[in-house]
Amino acid sequence: MASGVPWWRRLGRQLVPRRGGRGCCWYHGGDWHSVSRLAVRLARQARAAGVTFDDTATWVTSHPDVQALSMWERDALLSLFVDTIRPDARWPSSEGYNNGQHRAQALLEAGVRRTVIELTPG
Repeated sequence: MASGVPWWRRLGRQLVPRRGGRGCCWYHGGDWHSVSRLAVRLARQARAAGVTFDDTATWVTSHPDVQALSMWERDALLSLFVDTIRPDARWPSSEGYNNGQHRAQALLEAGVRRTVIELTPG
């Protein structure tokens, strides 16, 4: 994994996003656009339904929309809620991660604009 995604590549992927996967690793193996779009929608629905943070992963996996996903998409969706992307506590002043750097890089390289992350008070 390269160290970070240069600004010019991020901009390029925003203009011409990658919709399919690549064969280099699991993180680059599928369509993060559709998974992230579904994750954001389900996170909003869970929050509106009063689901606690700890119960969100269970709520999401039992949602009817998840049943039609491929195995990679289900695993990717679950990874966003169980093995959350957590920016460093000093974020946004820091570019470090406590968890999820490789996945975040795959999302950036695909050109995904929105996804779910875990922010903890710091």
